[in-house]
Amino acid sequence: MSVAEFTTFAAAILAEVLLVIAFFSDDIFRFFTRRPVFEVLVLALLLEILWILRRKPLQIGLVLNDREFQAEIARLIQTEHIDHVRILGAGMSSLKTPIQEFCQAGIKVKVLCQHPDTAVDIRDGQRARESIELIYHLKDKTFVDYLEGKFGRDAATVRGVLLTPRESQMEYLFVGWYTYAGEPPKIAGRRNPMIMVTSTTERGRILIRFFSDLFEARWSRPDAEPWPPPPK
Repeated sequence: MSVAEFTTFAAAILAEVLLVIAFFSDDIFRFFTRRPVFEVLVLALLLEILWILRRKPLQIGLVLNDREFQAEIARLIQTEHIDHVRILGAGMSSLKTPIQEFCQAGIKVKVLCQHPDTAVDIRDGQRARESIELIYHLKDKTFVDYLEGKFGRDAATVRGVLLTPRESQMEYLFVGWYTYAGEPPKIAGRRNPMIMVTSTTERGRILIRFFSDLFEARWSRPDAEPWPPPPK
């Protein structure tokens, strides 16, 4: 039995015992609840529950903006032993910083971004090239060993980052969508909220499976074009 399971079980037993005592005798109930040992027991249980809640990973949440997204990514890099990451994006303007942080932490990264020839927003092609150049110009060139990138020819619709730890069955997914408006069409991604889920819930697993299948299907397409090699 884990610490969390034991604490939940103990709290439930304590609550049931107190309810039974209170039902049959107010005097006995007051006798137990006024003992110092009772206060210590309740305090210990509360502290344990707070500790569990503090350590328990977020199961589902909403990341409202790019700053929150990057802060959460930085936190996971520090607290979780991430093994590899899959990233799906368009022009990657807001994803280049997380990519750099992953690589500098020795985390393997696969990135699939929008191919310039099929971009709905013609600016995405230039943005992708500029982002790749910025990633390549890191001072520590050893990151190249951890990074693999391709251009996907499908129009960018889903935006997401899937993190898989080394020694855990839990995965973390940030997923959102691109929207287009205007003529000629202009893309919006970084200003859109993202959903954060983990594989600890059924809904989280469904979203993770959806994203993983979409990424692998686009990554394995014969017309997915590898990024140009970094400068020597």
